Amino acid sequence: MITNPYDQPPMAPGNVQAQAWGWGYLFGLTGPLYSAEQPPDVIATELVQEFQAGVLAGQQDAITGLDIFPAFVDTSEEHHIPLSVEVGMEGMNLAVELWHGAKFASAAFSSVFMVLLDVALAAHHYTPPEQVIDGLNVEFFKVIETMGREDCAFFIGGGVDFDVPGAQLALTPLYRTQEQARGAAIGLGRARWFVGEWHANQCGTMTVVEGTTE
Repeated sequence: MITNPYDQPPMAPGNVQAQAWGWGYLFGLTGPLYSAEQPPDVIATELVQEFQAGVLAGQQDAITGLDIFPAFVDTSEEHHIPLSVEVGMEGMNLAVELWHGAKFASAAFSSVFMVLLDVALAAHHYTPPEQVIDGLNVEFFKVIETMGREDCAFFIGGGVDFDVPGAQLALTPLYRTQEQARGAAIGLGRARWFVGEWHANQCGTMTVVEGTTE
């Protein structure tokens, strides 16, 4: 999980430097890889330094992968799934086990990304699972949209093995390219694996774009 270097005790909401860093982080994370964009006009001149520091951190995580998920997920704990989470399939005939694992991967993506957003923006609040999707729509997409981002895609890999109690689902870091997620998914060493794609403007749905079929 990331840390916001400008979010220092007493860590009260409203720290403009911490918020500028968080906006920069999201700007770097969601932008073109290896880009050198100018700060958007919405960033105050006196906060450009903090914003640019966030941009560099976000770009680094976009390039190398964002390791924010638990290594393993117990798929028997269904109460952790946000109520409105959805999984789409892109013309694939996946095994039931993979679909089940993808459902949990989508839930993990939404829930953990909401926590990351809270840390990045120094918001200091807890979002209940049933409010995660709406929270991402409002707090994540609106922020990047304000900075001129129309959309961006993220990819996550997963491996499923229901013979491993308590660790049926293994997850990769979050990547900006499908190729990185595929390599990481295969590297999990599980016979059944998948790659899911999530778009910033469709916060409630992860689409499985490739994986093993049966």
